Amino acid sequence: MAFRHTAALALAGWYLMAPPFNRASMKVELEARFSKWENLRSYDPSRKWEGAFASREDCEGFRTNGVNWYQRQTVAFQNDLANMSVFAQMRDAICVSNDDPRLMEK
Repeated sequence: MAFRHTAALALAGWYLMAPPFNRASMKVELEARFSKWENLRSYDPSRKWEGAFASREDCEGFRTNGVNWYQRQTVAFQNDLANMSVFAQMRDAICVSNDDPRLMEK
C-alpha cells in the first residue's frame, strides 16, 4: 500500500448516519435523500474527540452496542416514542467516511 494511501486512511473521519424517523407512520424513511439523514455521532481525527470513532469497526461497534442496549430495556422504555425513534434510527444507521460523496448532497 502506498504511503499516500495509508496516510489518507489514517485521516479518515467517520459519521454514524441515521435515516429520518417519521412520527406519523412510526417508521424510518430509508428512501429519504441522504441529505435528510441525521449525523448521530462523528469522528474528526484532527480534533481527537473523546470516545470518537477511530475506524469503521469502532463506528459499527457503537451502532451494534446501541441496538443491543435498547433491546435489553423494559417494555415501557421501549414503547416511549422518543426512545422508539432513536432505536429505529440506530438500527438502520450506517457508518460513512467523511469523503463519501453522499455527504455533499444539498
